[in-house]
Amino acid sequence: MVITEEKPKVAEVTQVLSYLIERWVANNVDTHGRPLGEHRCKGAYPELNTQHRTCMYTGSRYQHAHPMNLSALRDISQQWALVIEILVALHREYLRKNNNSTFDIKSFMHVAGAGVLLPDYLCLHADKQDFNTVFTVDISGLYKVCLGALAVAWELSVVKDVSGEDPVRLDPHLVYEYLEDMQWLIGPEEVCGGSKRLIIEMFVAMIEGDNSGLGSNRTLDELLPGVDVDSFMGFSEAANELLYKVVMFWVKGAGFDPNNLQPGTSKKIKKRIIENLSNRFQEVISHPKGFPGEIAGVILKHYPDIKHAEHEEIQSFDSNLSADTGGISTFLTKLFTEGDSIEISDLSQQLSQQRKSYFVYEEKMIKELGYLINTAVTCLGYPESDSDMTPLELMNVIGATPRKFFDQLTAKN
Repeated sequence: MVITEEKPKVAEVTQVLSYLIERWVANNVDTHGRPLGEHRCKGAYPELNTQHRTCMYTGSRYQHAHPMNLSALRDISQQWALVIEILVALHREYLRKNNNSTFDIKSFMHVAGAGVLLPDYLCLHADKQDFNTVFTVDISGLYKVCLGALAVAWELSVVKDVSGEDPVRLDPHLVYEYLEDMQWLIGPEEVCGGSKRLIIEMFVAMIEGDNSGLGSNRTLDELLPGVDVDSFMGFSEAANELLYKVVMFWVKGAGFDPNNLQPGTSKKIKKRIIENLSNRFQEVISHPKGFPGEIAGVILKHYPDIKHAEHEEIQSFDSNLSADTGGISTFLTKLFTEGDSIEISDLSQQLSQQRKSYFVYEEKMIKELGYLINTAVTCLGYPESDSDMTPLELMNVIGATPRKFFDQLTAKN
């Protein structure tokens, strides 16, 4: 899928990126025959014998229309002590690798990410490359509990990076309450099957590095025999930071909506912008690929104004890109009447500046993604790529970006 057959093996970075973003590992099964992604897997789940029931936990999930997955819960419960032990070992290994730095929201994000990305590492590593790897139930359970925690950690990190303030104190009980308040325990098809006690035990292990008496204190080397812990941790940090950058890309990208422009005083013109330009923009970016795009959409629902804070910063960037106001004016003229020519001229200038700002932001983001994917690839045992990702390749991997909208404005007709 991603790797060529020649020696030494070479990783195609855009395909590795696609593998990570679209969570193809979710299709792999464990030794009980259950896919890691449960209902998120592609193809196998409908035929799987899965027992569901109405959720009776108090709180946001109580008797929700979405059922809880009893089959997955039973499997995870049987391996719970080992899952907790691995989470504690990931917490401690992260602190060791980062010289016992303060454990903050980003640390929480990377510990959760390591649990999610361990199966990717085992599938993709050059020494044992096998995209059909069957995982033990403890690794499968680790993936399942960490995926939801990672989504929440991404949201907390986005809010912290944009506002400079922690949206919640990193306390296991307070994080659980945040999940309840923001309805993170309700998934698109199922509610979380874990009880409040289990979820808090998971957070205690991740955040405090405490196994709550559930297991021993083995190291990650002891728990994951045959895994090069240093290369795995290097891979998971780079890959998780990469996925987080994609989340931020979609959150910040939403700030380029033309609805944010100020076309003079005419309410009539403003209405046309909303109906035409904004709708076109939303239509273009409404189908992001993969898990990061899905979570970015949830974050924007929870914090709808968060996209604006970063947009002002982006506008301050300098750019040598051509303004191309002529092409934009031609596009706008087709939408508006001749009497709106003054407003069109002003709006063309604003859209042109917004287009330039987006291209500068996109270029910066592609460079950052390129560095991170190369770091992840080298940790997997492959040579570093000597080619840069293009904007078109980025769209092929993550879905249509604001670039497509701005290209439509300046397209030759």
